[in-house]
Amino acid sequence: MTMNQWYQSIYQMFEVLSDFIEAWLCYGFVGLFLPDRVRGKVPFFILSLILVGSVRTMDGLGMDPMISTLWFVFFICMTTVVLFQVNLFYAVSLVSFYILCLIMVLCFIFLLLFYSNYMKEHELRSILELKDQMVRQEYEMVKQLQTEQQSLSHDMKNHLLVMDTMLKEGKYQEAQQYISQLGIPLERLSPSIWTGASTLDVLLNHTRNRCSQFHIGFTVQADAVDLRPMKDQDICSLFANLLDNAFEAARQVPEGQGWILFKMRKAKEMLFIDLSNPAAAPPRVRNGALVSRKQDGQLHGLGLNRAAATAREYGGQLTYEYKDGVFTAAVIFLGGIKGNATKK
Repeated sequence: MTMNQWYQSIYQMFEVLSDFIEAWLCYGFVGLFLPDRVRGKVPFFILSLILVGSVRTMDGLGMDPMISTLWFVFFICMTTVVLFQVNLFYAVSLVSFYILCLIMVLCFIFLLLFYSNYMKEHELRSILELKDQMVRQEYEMVKQLQTEQQSLSHDMKNHLLVMDTMLKEGKYQEAQQYISQLGIPLERLSPSIWTGASTLDVLLNHTRNRCSQFHIGFTVQADAVDLRPMKDQDICSLFANLLDNAFEAARQVPEGQGWILFKMRKAKEMLFIDLSNPAAAPPRVRNGALVSRKQDGQLHGLGLNRAAATAREYGGQLTYEYKDGVFTAAVIFLGGIKGNATKK
């Protein structure tokens, strides 16, 4: 027996069982209104078996399902007349009332399922909006830092002129103080990580600073790349989600043992991006999507899923692997980063 035949047999068994329960409950429901005429449960059981057998026979002969349904109702009504010794009108009324109650119960269950599904989708939308808001905040931070860098570069000529004047006038102490004050914004804005993509550079340096605060090692091995035609917002969506996920995972290991390794290699048109970090336990997968083990697992689990969606929009693919306590997310653009025609 093949797997499909086995599943089909199981399905038919459940279908027969459900028909039997439905008939048995109907007889029991009628018996609630005529308790003094109930003669045990055996007649209910036998009549239910006969009814189910006849219905299955009709289905096997290929008869219309509507005829089987009508026969189901007719059989219960006629046997109710005989079994409980009531007139046909009363029997039809009780059976009809049972069917109405059954329909109402089914509708109520359907409404509960619909409401439950609606609440889950509403919660998921809220989480997605929160995640998108976090990415937008990352993007605004990138734009702000880029603007400050441009402004500082523009003003550098004036700063050099002021220092040159001080040195010519012999004001060495004032020049030293001026250089010290100028070094503060330069230290904050000047990236120590350079990949050729300014938006990615800001995100990597921002993650490096976050890691240093929690004593997490952060290593970047990257070729100079051009991420065009990927938009800055989508660069944030892809890399901010990956980096946030790695940072949160690295924070969960004992202090001093956390690390993050970012690799980016380019071979002709192909682009390979790997992001590795230690993980205390393998990730959970539900319905093909990653789910974090944290209390706010939906938020963190969505990080990689959102990154995967962004990669697909540009012709890429995100895969992940857990081996020997290390989680690795890999993004591959085999044909290079393709233009995204879905976004305007």
